[in-house]
Amino acid sequence: MDSQRRHRGMSVSGEAPSRWRSRTVALLCGATIAVAGCAGSDRVNNLPDIGDLEADRLLFERGSEAMDDRNWARAREYFLQIRDNYPQSQYRAEARLLI
Repeated sequence: MDSQRRHRGMSVSGEAPSRWRSRTVALLCGATIAVAGCAGSDRVNNLPDIGDLEADRLLFERGSEAMDDRNWARAREYFLQIRDNYPQSQYRAEARLLI
């Protein structure tokens, strides 16, 4: 009987191959969406959103505090954020020097 089903384009379970593929694709899409939805939106080093008002000033202050604490890597990350995301910032020139 299995050979007859395979001959007619049916799987052993009795489903057509295209139906099996559709279910597989739907399952994979659902799993992908579920995994993406569960991924957190943790902010790295508690950086403010790009759209926050005066975020460049806040980044500069945090970078300066990190330098006072002699945490060079963390300070550099703050200054890089200013350089890369705030081209019109009054703090950009100094941040570039401090990087």
